Amino acid sequence: MKRIFLFLSAAVFLFSCDDYNDYLTDFDYSTLYFPYQTPVRTVIVDEGMEFNVGAVLAGRRENTVREVATFEIDPDLLEGTGWELLPEDYYALSNYEEMVVEPGTFQGLVKVTLDSVKFLSDPLTIDRHYAIPLKMTSATTDSLGVDGDMDYMIPVIKYISTLDATWYHHGKSVIYEEKGGNKLGERKYANADMVNNRALRLTTSAPFAATTGSIIARQDTTTANNDDVVYALEISYDSEMKVAVTSADDTMMDEIEGLSSVFDKENNRVILNYTMTESNGYYYEVTDTLTFRNKELELELW
Repeated sequence: MKRIFLFLSAAVFLFSCDDYNDYLTDFDYSTLYFPYQTPVRTVIVDEGMEFNVGAVLAGRRENTVREVATFEIDPDLLEGTGWELLPEDYYALSNYEEMVVEPGTFQGLVKVTLDSVKFLSDPLTIDRHYAIPLKMTSATTDSLGVDGDMDYMIPVIKYISTLDATWYHHGKSVIYEEKGGNKLGERKYANADMVNNRALRLTTSAPFAATTGSIIARQDTTTANNDDVVYALEISYDSEMKVAVTSADDTMMDEIEGLSSVFDKENNRVILNYTMTESNGYYYEVTDTLTFRNKELELELW
């Protein structure tokens, strides 16, 4: 029995060594391919209007030579996709012909730099609409693509405002029976431990603007369920980082007026001062701070 066990153990070891050796040697052939063929590339306004596209080298454990893939922009790839070709004056490529994989690396990258004025002036770029269809035409590797595929990619490009993120919302509001009237109460919503403050999501509405989710102004004690009176803001900023606060579409306030507000980009916070008037005449004075928590970006494929 012991000899049988030793024989089986030796056999397993030998087969395991064969499998392991597969990882120590190059594959039968090398190739250049696009790992993602249908990516969505999102650029952030004021945080660099550029991104990389490129080919990946496969089939080798180490790369000691320079490999090159030639490529072209092929509008025919867009047929049936619903995407429109990104106008050529909206962007520039670091290389219009080749993706080069240098020795010691496995990626051949080309930088796409968007013309911020032209790109952001087009209302269609806020969402998925434009694409750059790239097709590899030749390569110095043994083959091109994988099994007759993965030799093209169609990145769809859109933008989000730098305000588009989740923020900690903290501050104070004072409510009066009417403008210039008696004070009815004061509501503070600020916690010294930042993570215990309410998270408020801002969503892009324009290159330099975003709308908030619902914000609670007060509870209406005249209703059976003490329903929340809510409102939403549109927040925008200019080149001097001065902030304008206006009413978003989804709000229960008759009027929202922005006062002195600022985007403190260096410290990742937005300081808001504004007033609101409810339909019943209630008047609010609000001082808010939005402190950056995180952006919710992830790999997108269309």
